[in-house]
Amino acid sequence: MAATVLANAQFKDDFESNKMGWSEFVAKDGEATIKEGKLHLIGKKDISSDKTSFSSTYCYAPFDFNKNFSIKAKVFAKKIDDENNFGIMFNYIDEYNYCAFIITEDYVFFHRVKEGRLVGRNRNGAKTKNLKKSDVNLEIKSTFNKVEFYINNVKVIEQKYIPMESTGIGFYVLGKGVADFDDLEITQ
Repeated sequence: MAATVLANAQFKDDFESNKMGWSEFVAKDGEATIKEGKLHLIGKKDISSDKTSFSSTYCYAPFDFNKNFSIKAKVFAKKIDDENNFGIMFNYIDEYNYCAFIITEDYVFFHRVKEGRLVGRNRNGAKTKNLKKSDVNLEIKSTFNKVEFYINNVKVIEQKYIPMESTGIGFYVLGKGVADFDDLEITQ
């Protein structure tokens, strides 16, 4: 019976109390704050001048990255296009070492960054134009070194052979994007 409880452990965060210790900041390039029970991200830098500048927030979540896991969250993005996009990070160690799923107007990308350099990339076409000004459900499922990414319960991309090193997870916006994240749920 105890094994069943551990196998289905769940952790939920509605961002009201910041019990996971999300990083918050306000700067000239962007901000990450908890407002009205949501994790609010704003990017203030035009992507045409700097395609690498993004606003992000992260925490280290209570799960074992060596076992299968699922991370779910809701996001409300006011605009999704190639100049204003958002994503979810996992396997986050620091701003130079992480994996991310990036949602743009026409594609979903997987990026693996190691020591500040892009060392893995995959993309899949995904029509997200109809996601503008709407709630979007995001989910990452990790099983046996394979990671799958879902938007509104539809698998849009998968990546195999991802060596997990950290329980760090996070969210980000690129360009002059604005997004609110809510109802984080981690299942293991």
